[in-house]
Amino acid sequence: FESDEVPGVDIEIQLHDQQWNCTTDEEGYFHLETPWVVVPDNNNPWSGAAMRIINHNRVKPDASLVKARLLTPPETAKLGIISDIDDTILHSGITSLMTAARLTFLQNARTRKPLAGAAALYRALQDGPATTSQHNPVFYVSSSPWNLFDLLEDFLELNDFPAGPILLRDLGFDQNKFLKSGHDHKLTKAVKIMEAFPKLPFILFGDSGQEDARLYLEAFRQRSSQVKAIFIRDVDPGVSSSPDQKMQHWIGDARATGAPFHLIDDSFQAAEILSDAGLIADTRMAAIAKDVQRDKNLDTSE
Repeated sequence: FESDEVPGVDIEIQLHDQQWNCTTDEEGYFHLETPWVVVPDNNNPWSGAAMRIINHNRVKPDASLVKARLLTPPETAKLGIISDIDDTILHSGITSLMTAARLTFLQNARTRKPLAGAAALYRALQDGPATTSQHNPVFYVSSSPWNLFDLLEDFLELNDFPAGPILLRDLGFDQNKFLKSGHDHKLTKAVKIMEAFPKLPFILFGDSGQEDARLYLEAFRQRSSQVKAIFIRDVDPGVSSSPDQKMQHWIGDARATGAPFHLIDDSFQAAEILSDAGLIADTRMAAIAKDVQRDKNLDTSE
Protein backbone atom coordinates (compact mmCIF):
# COMPACT_ATOMS: atom_id res chain seq x y z
CA PHE A 1 0.00 0.00 0.00
CA GLU A 2 3.03 2.25 0.21
CA SER A 3 3.40 3.96 -3.14
CA ASP A 4 5.41 6.83 -4.61
CA GLU A 5 3.26 8.94 -6.92
CA VAL A 6 5.00 10.65 -9.85
CA PRO A 7 2.75 13.28 -11.46
CA GLY A 8 3.19 15.04 -14.79
CA VAL A 9 5.07 12.25 -16.57
CA ASP A 10 4.54 11.89 -20.33
CA ILE A 11 3.63 8.37 -21.43
CA GLU A 12 3.75 7.02 -24.99
CA ILE A 13 1.43 4.12 -25.82
CA GLN A 14 1.74 2.08 -29.01
CA LEU A 15 -0.63 -0.62 -30.18
CA HIS A 16 -0.14 -2.16 -33.61
CA ASP A 17 0.29 0.84 -35.92
CA GLN A 18 -1.43 3.36 -33.64
CA GLN A 19 0.19 5.64 -31.07
CA TRP A 20 -1.09 7.90 -28.30
CA ASN A 21 0.43 10.14 -25.62
CA CYS A 22 -0.86 10.63 -22.06
CA THR A 23 0.32 12.52 -18.98
CA THR A 24 0.09 11.15 -15.44
CA ASP A 25 -2.22 12.94 -13.02
CA GLU A 26 -1.38 14.17 -9.52
CA GLU A 27 -1.36 10.58 -8.22
CA GLY A 28 0.67 9.07 -11.03
CA TYR A 29 -2.22 7.47 -12.94
CA PHE A 30 -2.99 7.95 -16.61
CA HIS A 31 -6.12 7.10 -18.54
CA LEU A 32 -6.70 6.70 -22.27
CA GLU A 33 -10.04 6.15 -23.93
CA THR A 34 -10.10 6.15 -27.71
CA PRO A 35 -11.90 4.37 -30.54
CA TRP A 36 -9.70 2.06 -32.59
CA VAL A 37 -10.14 -0.63 -35.19
CA VAL A 38 -8.63 -4.09 -34.91
CA VAL A 39 -9.45 -7.34 -36.66
CA PRO A 40 -10.50 -9.75 -33.87
CA ASP A 41 -8.51 -12.97 -33.66
CA ASN A 42 -10.84 -15.87 -32.91
CA ASN A 43 -7.93 -17.92 -31.58
CA ASN A 44 -6.26 -15.25 -29.42
CA PRO A 45 -8.27 -12.28 -28.10
CA TRP A 46 -5.22 -10.63 -26.52
CA SER A 47 -3.00 -7.93 -28.03
CA GLY A 48 0.17 -6.36 -26.65
CA ALA A 49 0.49 -2.62 -26.06
CA ALA A 50 3.92 -1.06 -25.52
CA MET A 51 4.16 1.81 -23.02
CA ARG A 52 7.14 3.93 -22.06
CA ILE A 53 8.05 7.20 -20.35
CA ILE A 54 9.22 9.98 -22.67
CA ASN A 55 10.61 13.49 -22.23
CA HIS A 56 11.92 12.84 -18.71
CA ASN A 57 15.46 13.78 -17.68
CA ARG A 58 15.80 10.91 -15.20
CA VAL A 59 14.41 8.03 -17.27
CA LYS A 60 15.47 6.72 -20.66
CA PRO A 61 12.43 5.71 -22.76
CA ASP A 62 13.76 2.24 -23.60
CA ALA A 63 14.63 1.55 -19.96
CA SER A 64 11.03 2.29 -18.93
CA LEU A 65 9.41 0.14 -21.64
CA VAL A 66 6.65 -2.17 -20.37
CA LYS A 67 4.10 -4.36 -22.12
CA ALA A 68 0.41 -4.40 -21.28
CA ARG A 69 -2.22 -6.82 -22.52
CA LEU A 70 -5.38 -5.61 -24.22
CA LEU A 71 -8.50 -7.76 -24.62
CA THR A 72 -10.58 -7.67 -27.81
CA PRO A 73 -13.52 -10.11 -27.68
CA PRO A 74 -13.51 -12.12 -30.94
CA GLU A 75 -16.45 -12.64 -33.24
CA THR A 76 -16.96 -16.10 -31.74
CA ALA A 77 -17.88 -14.60 -28.35
CA LYS A 78 -21.55 -15.13 -27.47
CA LEU A 79 -21.66 -13.58 -23.99
CA GLY A 80 -19.59 -11.69 -21.44
CA ILE A 81 -18.96 -12.35 -17.76
CA ILE A 82 -18.62 -9.57 -15.16
CA SER A 83 -17.47 -10.77 -11.76
CA ASP A 84 -16.82 -9.20 -8.40
CA ILE A 85 -13.68 -10.50 -6.66
CA ASP A 86 -13.89 -10.25 -2.86
CA ASP A 87 -15.96 -13.13 -1.46
CA THR A 88 -17.21 -13.93 -4.97
CA ILE A 89 -14.12 -15.74 -6.26
CA LEU A 90 -11.61 -14.95 -3.49
CA HIS A 91 -12.00 -15.58 0.24
CA SER A 92 -11.73 -12.09 1.74
CA GLY A 93 -13.85 -12.20 4.90
CA ILE A 94 -15.12 -8.77 3.93
CA THR A 95 -18.00 -9.04 6.42
CA SER A 96 -15.40 -9.17 9.22
CA LEU A 97 -13.01 -6.22 9.43
CA MET A 98 -10.35 -8.18 11.34
CA THR A 99 -10.49 -11.15 8.97
CA ALA A 100 -10.31 -8.90 5.92
CA ALA A 101 -7.30 -7.04 7.33
CA ARG A 102 -5.50 -10.29 8.22
CA LEU A 103 -6.02 -11.78 4.75
CA THR A 104 -5.01 -8.56 3.01
CA PHE A 105 -1.85 -7.77 4.91
CA LEU A 106 -0.58 -11.16 6.09
CA GLN A 107 -1.22 -13.43 3.09
CA ASN A 108 -0.14 -13.47 -0.55
CA ALA A 109 -1.46 -14.74 -3.88
CA ARG A 110 -0.34 -18.31 -3.15
CA THR A 111 -1.96 -18.54 0.28
CA ARG A 112 -5.25 -16.82 -0.58
CA LYS A 113 -8.05 -19.32 -1.19
CA PRO A 114 -10.49 -19.34 -4.12
CA LEU A 115 -14.23 -19.78 -3.65
CA ALA A 116 -15.30 -23.36 -4.26
CA GLY A 117 -15.44 -24.26 -7.96
CA ALA A 118 -15.46 -20.68 -9.23
CA ALA A 119 -12.45 -21.12 -11.54
CA ALA A 120 -13.91 -24.24 -13.21
CA LEU A 121 -17.26 -22.49 -13.63
CA TYR A 122 -15.71 -19.41 -15.25
CA ARG A 123 -13.59 -21.54 -17.58
CA ALA A 124 -16.73 -23.38 -18.68
CA LEU A 125 -18.49 -20.07 -19.31
CA GLN A 126 -15.52 -18.70 -21.22
CA ASP A 127 -15.57 -21.73 -23.52
CA GLY A 128 -19.36 -21.89 -23.88
CA PRO A 129 -21.30 -25.00 -24.96
CA ALA A 130 -19.57 -25.29 -28.34
CA THR A 131 -16.91 -27.91 -29.13
CA THR A 132 -14.36 -25.13 -29.70
CA SER A 133 -13.94 -22.25 -27.26
CA GLN A 134 -16.05 -19.17 -27.89
CA HIS A 135 -13.44 -17.08 -26.00
CA ASN A 136 -16.20 -15.32 -24.08
CA PRO A 137 -14.58 -12.36 -22.26
CA VAL A 138 -14.35 -12.25 -18.46
CA PHE A 139 -14.11 -8.90 -16.65
CA TYR A 140 -13.22 -8.60 -12.96
CA VAL A 141 -14.60 -5.57 -11.10
CA SER A 142 -13.72 -4.92 -7.46
CA SER A 143 -13.79 -2.31 -4.71
CA SER A 144 -10.18 -3.19 -3.94
CA PRO A 145 -7.61 -0.45 -4.63
CA TRP A 146 -5.16 -0.53 -7.53
CA ASN A 147 -2.44 -1.27 -4.94
CA LEU A 148 -3.61 -4.91 -4.94
CA PHE A 149 -3.55 -5.37 -8.72
CA ASP A 150 -0.41 -7.53 -8.77
CA LEU A 151 -1.73 -9.79 -6.01
CA LEU A 152 -5.08 -10.25 -7.75
CA GLU A 153 -3.50 -10.89 -11.15
CA ASP A 154 -1.23 -13.54 -9.61
CA PHE A 155 -4.17 -15.06 -7.73
CA LEU A 156 -6.18 -15.49 -10.94
CA GLU A 157 -3.25 -17.13 -12.72
CA LEU A 158 -2.27 -19.43 -9.84
CA ASN A 159 -5.84 -20.68 -9.43
CA ASP A 160 -6.47 -21.13 -13.16
CA PHE A 161 -9.15 -18.46 -13.54
CA PRO A 162 -9.64 -17.11 -17.07
CA ALA A 163 -7.49 -14.07 -17.73
CA GLY A 164 -9.42 -10.83 -18.00
CA PRO A 165 -9.21 -7.10 -17.34
CA ILE A 166 -9.13 -6.30 -13.60
CA LEU A 167 -10.90 -3.02 -12.87
CA LEU A 168 -10.09 -1.56 -9.45
CA ARG A 169 -10.19 1.93 -7.93
CA ASP A 170 -7.95 4.62 -6.50
CA LEU A 171 -7.28 4.64 -2.78
CA GLY A 172 -7.78 7.99 -1.05
CA PHE A 173 -10.05 10.42 0.73
CA ASP A 174 -10.93 12.64 -2.23
CA GLN A 175 -14.26 12.73 -4.04
CA ASN A 176 -15.00 9.41 -5.82
CA LYS A 177 -12.09 7.71 -4.06
CA PHE A 178 -11.88 4.58 -1.91
CA LEU A 179 -13.26 5.96 1.34
CA LYS A 180 -15.97 8.15 -0.15
CA SER A 181 -17.52 6.43 -3.15
CA GLY A 182 -18.66 3.20 -1.48
CA HIS A 183 -19.15 0.40 -3.98
CA ASP A 184 -21.12 2.32 -6.63
CA HIS A 185 -18.07 2.56 -8.86
CA LYS A 186 -18.62 -1.16 -9.62
CA LEU A 187 -22.00 -0.27 -11.13
CA THR A 188 -20.39 2.46 -13.25
CA LYS A 189 -17.74 0.06 -14.53
CA ALA A 190 -20.19 -2.78 -15.19
CA VAL A 191 -22.51 -0.54 -17.19
CA LYS A 192 -19.58 0.91 -19.12
CA ILE A 193 -18.39 -2.58 -20.05
CA MET A 194 -21.83 -3.48 -21.37
CA GLU A 195 -22.03 -0.21 -23.29
CA ALA A 196 -18.66 -1.00 -24.89
CA PHE A 197 -19.99 -4.34 -26.18
CA PRO A 198 -23.68 -3.69 -26.87
CA LYS A 199 -24.18 -6.88 -28.89
CA LEU A 200 -23.08 -9.18 -26.05
CA PRO A 201 -25.41 -10.44 -23.30
CA PHE A 202 -23.75 -10.55 -19.87
CA ILE A 203 -23.81 -12.71 -16.76
CA LEU A 204 -23.08 -10.88 -13.51
CA PHE A 205 -21.53 -12.55 -10.44
CA GLY A 206 -21.39 -11.05 -6.95
CA ASP A 207 -21.93 -11.91 -3.29
CA SER A 208 -24.34 -11.08 -0.50
CA GLY A 209 -21.73 -9.52 1.78
CA GLN A 210 -21.55 -6.12 0.09
CA GLU A 211 -23.81 -4.16 -2.26
CA ASP A 212 -23.59 -6.40 -5.34
CA ALA A 213 -27.29 -7.33 -5.39
CA ARG A 214 -28.38 -3.68 -5.36
CA LEU A 215 -25.78 -2.65 -7.93
CA TYR A 216 -26.50 -5.48 -10.34
CA LEU A 217 -30.25 -4.93 -10.15
CA GLU A 218 -29.63 -1.30 -11.06
CA ALA A 219 -27.45 -2.49 -13.94
CA PHE A 220 -30.40 -4.62 -15.06
CA ARG A 221 -32.67 -1.57 -15.00
CA GLN A 222 -30.22 0.34 -17.17
CA ARG A 223 -29.25 -2.49 -19.55
CA SER A 224 -32.03 -5.07 -19.16
CA SER A 225 -31.67 -6.39 -22.71
CA GLN A 226 -28.04 -7.35 -22.01
CA VAL A 227 -28.27 -8.88 -18.53
CA LYS A 228 -28.76 -12.59 -19.09
CA ALA A 229 -28.48 -13.59 -15.43
CA ILE A 230 -27.41 -12.28 -12.01
CA PHE A 231 -25.80 -14.71 -9.55
CA ILE A 232 -25.27 -13.67 -5.92
CA ARG A 233 -23.27 -16.05 -3.75
CA ASP A 234 -24.51 -16.39 -0.17
CA VAL A 235 -21.48 -15.57 1.99
CA ASP A 236 -22.85 -17.58 4.93
CA PRO A 237 -25.18 -20.32 3.63
CA GLY A 238 -27.26 -22.03 6.27
CA VAL A 239 -26.90 -19.10 8.68
CA SER A 240 -29.48 -16.38 9.30
CA SER A 241 -27.60 -13.09 9.24
CA SER A 242 -27.87 -9.41 8.40
CA PRO A 243 -26.84 -9.97 4.75
CA ASP A 244 -29.64 -12.54 4.44
CA GLN A 245 -32.21 -10.01 5.61
CA LYS A 246 -31.00 -7.53 3.01
CA MET A 247 -31.12 -10.22 0.35
CA GLN A 248 -34.81 -10.82 0.95
CA HIS A 249 -35.46 -7.22 -0.03
CA TRP A 250 -33.45 -7.54 -3.25
CA ILE A 251 -35.05 -10.89 -4.10
CA GLY A 252 -38.44 -9.16 -3.87
CA ASP A 253 -37.15 -6.29 -5.99
CA ALA A 254 -35.88 -8.75 -8.60
CA ARG A 255 -39.27 -10.45 -8.81
CA ALA A 256 -41.00 -7.11 -9.23
CA THR A 257 -38.70 -6.02 -12.05
CA GLY A 258 -38.43 -9.41 -13.73
CA ALA A 259 -34.66 -9.58 -13.26
CA PRO A 260 -33.07 -13.04 -13.79
CA PHE A 261 -31.77 -13.11 -10.22
CA HIS A 262 -30.32 -16.20 -8.50
CA LEU A 263 -29.10 -16.55 -4.91
CA ILE A 264 -26.67 -19.48 -4.82
CA ASP A 265 -24.67 -21.37 -2.18
CA ASP A 266 -21.85 -22.47 -4.48
CA SER A 267 -20.61 -22.62 -8.07
CA PHE A 268 -22.29 -25.93 -8.84
CA GLN A 269 -25.74 -24.42 -8.25
CA ALA A 270 -24.90 -21.70 -10.77
CA ALA A 271 -23.55 -24.33 -13.18
CA GLU A 272 -26.83 -26.28 -13.05
CA ILE A 273 -28.81 -23.16 -13.98
CA LEU A 274 -26.37 -22.21 -16.74
CA SER A 275 -26.31 -25.74 -18.13
CA ASP A 276 -30.11 -25.82 -18.29
CA ALA A 277 -29.96 -22.51 -20.18
CA GLY A 278 -27.50 -23.97 -22.69
CA LEU A 279 -24.68 -21.60 -21.73
CA ILE A 280 -22.13 -24.19 -20.63
CA ALA A 281 -21.48 -27.71 -21.88
CA ASP A 282 -23.03 -30.57 -19.91
CA THR A 283 -19.67 -32.31 -20.11
CA ARG A 284 -18.16 -29.64 -17.82
CA MET A 285 -20.51 -30.36 -14.92
CA ALA A 286 -18.46 -33.22 -13.46
CA ALA A 287 -15.29 -31.09 -13.43
CA ILE A 288 -17.11 -28.21 -11.73
CA ALA A 289 -18.59 -30.55 -9.10
CA LYS A 290 -15.13 -32.04 -8.47
CA ASP A 291 -13.55 -28.60 -8.04
CA VAL A 292 -16.34 -27.46 -5.72
CA GLN A 293 -15.75 -30.46 -3.46
CA ARG A 294 -11.96 -30.07 -3.61
CA ASP A 295 -12.12 -26.41 -2.64
CA LYS A 296 -14.63 -27.09 0.13
CA ASN A 297 -12.31 -29.77 1.53
CA LEU A 298 -9.50 -27.20 1.56
CA ASP A 299 -11.75 -24.85 3.53
CA THR A 300 -12.45 -27.44 6.23
CA SER A 301 -8.85 -28.62 6.51
CA GLU A 302 -7.33 -25.19 7.22
